[in-house]
Amino acid sequence: MASAPDTVDFYFDTMCPYAHQTSLWIREVQRLTGLRVNWKFFSLEVINHVDGKKMPWERDISYGWTPLRIAAWLRRIDNDLCGAWYLASANALHLEGQRPYEEATARRLLASIGAP
Repeated sequence: MASAPDTVDFYFDTMCPYAHQTSLWIREVQRLTGLRVNWKFFSLEVINHVDGKKMPWERDISYGWTPLRIAAWLRRIDNDLCGAWYLASANALHLEGQRPYEEATARRLLASIGAP
């Protein structure tokens, strides 16, 4: 019988409600088993890009790209900080109807997780 993994890579896009719900489940597994989660991200905006439109990084604010830029910065500091940002930003969007891609909301969420 194969042993259970001790680490998983979890890919997310803050804008995706399915990833958000699945992340809540994987956090519960993490809590119960000590599973290590490597928080990684992908951009649905890039994957679903339509030719002729600006890429997300070519705009000042991008609904999905802006939270991922913050996640990239935090992941360079600490994986768990990246996970905390994802939880805070996805909860804000999907449960509270807030816009984590707006500067004021992002700053408030960053402060709430103790980001530098």
